[in-house]
Amino acid sequence: ESPAGFQRLQSEEGKEDSSEPRNWKTIAFATPNLRIGEDEVSNAVVTSKYTIWNFLFLNLWDQFQEVSNLYFLFIGVLQTLPEITTTSGIPDSYIPLSFILFVSGVRAAVDDYARHKEDNKVASKLVETYDPGQAESNENKRQRRSSVTSELITAANSFYYKRSGDLRVGDIVRINVGETIPADLVLLNTSNKAGHCFVETASLDGETNLKIKEAPHKLSNLLGTDASRLSEIEGKLSLEPPHKQLEEFEGSIKLNSGLNVKLEGSNLLLRGTKIKNTKFVHGLVAYCGKQAKIRLNAQKVGDDEVPREKRSQIMQKTTKLLWGMMALQTVLCLLGAIFSAVWFHGRKNSWYLNLRGSPFREAVLRFFSWFIILAQFVPISYIVSSEVVKRLQQFLLESDDALDDPVKGPIKVNNSMINEDLGQVEYILSDKTGTLTQNKMSFRCALIAGEKYGSQETEISRRVAEKKSQSGPKEREPWAESVAKALKKEQDMKSGLSVHFEESEKERLLASVWTSAKDSKSAERSSYLRDFLMNMALSNTVNPVEEKTPTGQIVTKYQSSSPDELALCQFAEFMGFKFSKRERATVIVEVSRGLAKTTESYIVQAVLPFDSVRKRVTIIYSDEDRKSIWVMCKGADSCVLPLVDTGDHIKIRELEADLIKMGNNGLRTLLVAQAKGLPFEWWEKHRDEFLEMKALTLSKVARKEGEGDLEYRNRAKKEIKAMRRKTWKAIELDAKLKILGATAIEDQLQNLVPECIRDFLAAGIKVWMLTGDKRETAKNIGMACNLIEPDMIAQLEKKDPRRVSNRSRVLMTAGKFNEDRLIEITGRWHNITQNEGQLKRLFNAMDFDGSGYIEQNEMKKMASVLRFPGQAKVDLLFEHYDTKKTGKLSQSDFLKAMRSVQVSLAKAVAEDIRAGLHRASEIGDLEQAPISLVVEGGFPSALSIILESGDEEEAFIKLREDFFKLASLCKSVIACRCTPRQKAMMIRELKERKGSCVLAIGDGGNDEPMIKEADVGIGIFGEEGSAAAQAADFAIGQFRFLHPLLFKHGVWLYDRISIMTLYIFYKAAMVALAMFYFGVFSGFSAHQLFNLWAYTMYNVFFTAVPILVVAVLDQTLTAETLQDQPLAYKACITRGQLFSKRIFFLWLQQAMVHVALIFFVAFWALESEGIAFPNGKLHGLWTTSTVIYCVIVNVATFRLLLEMRSFTWCHTFWVLFSIVGFYIMMALLCLFPGFNPDLYFIFFEMLQAPQVWLVLILCTSLPIILDTMIYGVKSAMFPHFHQILREREDNPNLSIKPEVETFRFRMRKLRRIERRRKREEKEQMLDGKDVQKNDERSNEAVILAWLRFQNMSGANFDGTNDAEHIDVDEKSRSIDQKVFS
Repeated sequence: ESPAGFQRLQSEEGKEDSSEPRNWKTIAFATPNLRIGEDEVSNAVVTSKYTIWNFLFLNLWDQFQEVSNLYFLFIGVLQTLPEITTTSGIPDSYIPLSFILFVSGVRAAVDDYARHKEDNKVASKLVETYDPGQAESNENKRQRRSSVTSELITAANSFYYKRSGDLRVGDIVRINVGETIPADLVLLNTSNKAGHCFVETASLDGETNLKIKEAPHKLSNLLGTDASRLSEIEGKLSLEPPHKQLEEFEGSIKLNSGLNVKLEGSNLLLRGTKIKNTKFVHGLVAYCGKQAKIRLNAQKVGDDEVPREKRSQIMQKTTKLLWGMMALQTVLCLLGAIFSAVWFHGRKNSWYLNLRGSPFREAVLRFFSWFIILAQFVPISYIVSSEVVKRLQQFLLESDDALDDPVKGPIKVNNSMINEDLGQVEYILSDKTGTLTQNKMSFRCALIAGEKYGSQETEISRRVAEKKSQSGPKEREPWAESVAKALKKEQDMKSGLSVHFEESEKERLLASVWTSAKDSKSAERSSYLRDFLMNMALSNTVNPVEEKTPTGQIVTKYQSSSPDELALCQFAEFMGFKFSKRERATVIVEVSRGLAKTTESYIVQAVLPFDSVRKRVTIIYSDEDRKSIWVMCKGADSCVLPLVDTGDHIKIRELEADLIKMGNNGLRTLLVAQAKGLPFEWWEKHRDEFLEMKALTLSKVARKEGEGDLEYRNRAKKEIKAMRRKTWKAIELDAKLKILGATAIEDQLQNLVPECIRDFLAAGIKVWMLTGDKRETAKNIGMACNLIEPDMIAQLEKKDPRRVSNRSRVLMTAGKFNEDRLIEITGRWHNITQNEGQLKRLFNAMDFDGSGYIEQNEMKKMASVLRFPGQAKVDLLFEHYDTKKTGKLSQSDFLKAMRSVQVSLAKAVAEDIRAGLHRASEIGDLEQAPISLVVEGGFPSALSIILESGDEEEAFIKLREDFFKLASLCKSVIACRCTPRQKAMMIRELKERKGSCVLAIGDGGNDEPMIKEADVGIGIFGEEGSAAAQAADFAIGQFRFLHPLLFKHGVWLYDRISIMTLYIFYKAAMVALAMFYFGVFSGFSAHQLFNLWAYTMYNVFFTAVPILVVAVLDQTLTAETLQDQPLAYKACITRGQLFSKRIFFLWLQQAMVHVALIFFVAFWALESEGIAFPNGKLHGLWTTSTVIYCVIVNVATFRLLLEMRSFTWCHTFWVLFSIVGFYIMMALLCLFPGFNPDLYFIFFEMLQAPQVWLVLILCTSLPIILDTMIYGVKSAMFPHFHQILREREDNPNLSIKPEVETFRFRMRKLRRIERRRKREEKEQMLDGKDVQKNDERSNEAVILAWLRFQNMSGANFDGTNDAEHIDVDEKSRSIDQKVFS
């Protein structure tokens, strides 16, 4: 029974209550016990696969999904049939099969037990649950022991401890500071009077900055700040159906007292988040277990979440090759059956052979007999060998100090079954925030009253400067030295403040703030500076919290939902303006001037919040006496400038130029404005309007006829947001803001991220960045970390090209973009045609002479160059809108004409993609001049059109194909505004279309779908733990650890597993083919050549140990070489370099040749007429077969020596152990006549004959000598890149360049030079013929310059207008229907 249970409410007529939307669920919550409903959902989440009752059945079912296991099960059945058995009816294949099933079963049980323990650990966490009756009657349930201090902790009054897994919808729980929220909760009240709390979402999105959640005001006011009045609330909780959108939630609470409360996303606490800086919260359980939003966003299989079994690339190829081996086995069985029938038919009259039956019957029986004999073609030891090896590899991987983070610990391997895929990665798809960056903003520069303070130097500016100063390629620094410098940098940067400000700049700024000069200009500047710093301290939603350090000192720490605001607030503290306290609506700032300290207090009157359209936040303060108002505003320059009183246009232009420069350097800029000293009456005039807009609900928006619930709610929300923005903007305009200055902050990259990505790209790995950030931020970070080269985007001139009247100067500035190699897929024409501000600027860009008109031919060129979807209709547009027939359009007519062309987003995206493919074809040699791609995500967006459109429509299929064709040509791709679903879909499409190995890396819960979908998932440990690390195959501490993980361990693991797979099939084929060759001398009767026990133990014991040692310890190259030579990795991922069908069947061909040499030389050399033992006896079949068997084991072992890349004492010991152990076991098998009569004393007699020793040496040497000769020729004439690097390791003074020393690499370079020469000749011919094309390119440069200016710097217009669609008048609509139908 649930103390706060739930039941579905029904009306008196037995029908569900319809006061809410039909698909909503209504739940009763109250303190008395209610019977649990049958449709309840448990809060326990099951990630394990087996139970104690179904383990045996399900595990055997899973194991027999493997082709090899099913194959040997079938072989065992055949061995029991009397007429075809070759083992006297004994299913000896079941002996190794049972061993393999047992080992695999134990491994699966251990793994699943670990998942069970984790599930139980989560479900067993105790949660304070409200129920006065239970708390009073079960005193023992009111205490629990702390997991940290082991002290007893007592629950609050009327609460008792309940297992998290036993929570049900309708329970009321108490969550204390630092505790994790166990289910999705509706926030009822908190310890804060304002009813808000702070939550940390590191487990969801990897971000450690705090988010603010608030209880509904009516409930917060009713319940207060404690639990004393929880007993008064009884009623109904109505909820929308569970869905994946984390920030969206709707519901309502109707209390029996008549209080009706609407619920929204800010009232919902999500499972997995943590309570911070709030003593406690009370919440009502809304969604449990698998219905919680974070679980819905996880990948599901059936009802419960089950980890999707990933299989490595080699394992997938091997499974396909197994079918090929079975096909080859079937062919050999058919040949054996046919030859057996022929032999039978030719000797049917030989009465002494006692042959019975027909040749056909004999062929059928012998087919199955040969199938049993050749069963070794499929090595039964492969699966178990692979599992053992990968477990040992996991142990070594987790023991590597190079992958050990000093703070977050060593690497964690969650899925060792895909180890070798680390050496085959062709695509890396990475999150940005918390993965490439630290998500820590660093304050760099301030522009105040026309004066610059601080430095604008960033990673981007340094790279640009290096590129300009270099006369040739920069010499690459050894990776070990880079790591050492990074570690030193980490030690130097362990500071609490996110401020990078030179001490000299700080002193210069403080001297101006507290100047003693008495002239009016200095005093005015000083006032400006103080106001600016006060804005930095107050214009935010930061929450200062006092914490005690281990030394007992009280320090103030800032908690913020925005890392940008945190950096600005810390800068103010750095300058002596410390935001010290926030008490409800009152904020207190402590101002330090030397040793003197004063405090200033202000009251928050209103917050006009930031959103993606407004791009600014405005906070209205008053003094404590409520006599004057101070309006503080900061945001993007494009959205703040339209609100300010721009008196001095020259200063505005200089400010814009500085902002452009800082933006080009990758800094995030904010413009700061204020209106100070306004009378309080001004705010009273706007207050009622503000409160009215803030209190708007959906009921204020009228429902249209026939409109559905979902459609209505979406439209109503948009309209309410638009009305609020309009009101906020009116208040800001009426304040008559003035510019104070600007700030520049930098999102700090993690250490060695640019170096890692540089090496990944050099290794042939394509890197994609998938982020939720806006496009400008994503591009800046992409440039900082080497995804975008500085020369892909030309730097803008300081002066705005739109303000230059001279056409030639515009062309000179814009001409830089002719070589632009950054392609953007945004559906820009869809946005431009719906935005009046952009259409006006487009008109101005084409109106070079400033006449206020655009000519028809100019518009045609513009439409052609920019691939305007309505370019074919330009003449019709002029016909309808050029009413005076002058061949020109005014600005107003141009706006009407462009708005009449309704360009769909899909059509605009298709044009962008076609333009990108055209640009790529123009460049030609993409290795010398690589291109990068930026695509806009979100919904609706270019990426949503590409990925989420219907698969049935041919146009969308073609669109998707063209996009991924373009993306595959790019060295890097940046997708911004991406949702978790789009990230996962991107990976799925990439895997299906390219068949490449895809790696995904992220640090937050929103990256979990992407990580699970990828072939290799890498999670980064968050500051407080991360869901990504738990869901990943490998979890690391920082992005830089991906470098040694791929380049060092990836190459080693791929090489080892490749050799192991090839070798196991090679040695299995050798012993099976020897049996087939024996058919030549046995009438193809499928007679056993080898002793049954020796034959059975060949793969499992006699040849098993050396390959395990090689697969665990072998190193193809040293760690230093692999990490300093990215091309060594490129040699691995080049198709067919280490493992492919071609290489597999080459090894199989070698096995055929080797066994032929061994068998026929040994068989003919040991003919009975030529060999006799000292006692006069002649040798027999078992002597010959034993000699051949020993030679096969020798060759199989020594052949492995040719594949070893490194020799250590461990290699030597286990090879010798294997050889010596084999001969000892053979000797033991010959000592027991009752157990093994065929081999009794044969081994000892065999070794007495000198001829046998000669045959052993000769037949062992022939295949090894042959292979050594082939290896020598290949190494001299066609060396593998790794072989050349090994030569340089052995002889460091050798003057060779590995990248050009192989025929493969050399021929590629020659072909590339030839293609470039032909292309240049073709371009020269085209240049002589087409003059008009050059004119179009000049126009294209102009338009591209304008577009680039918009993308890089933002324009001087209000973002609110940009978000609103322009209404098309009736005339335009009618023309649109006639012209563009």
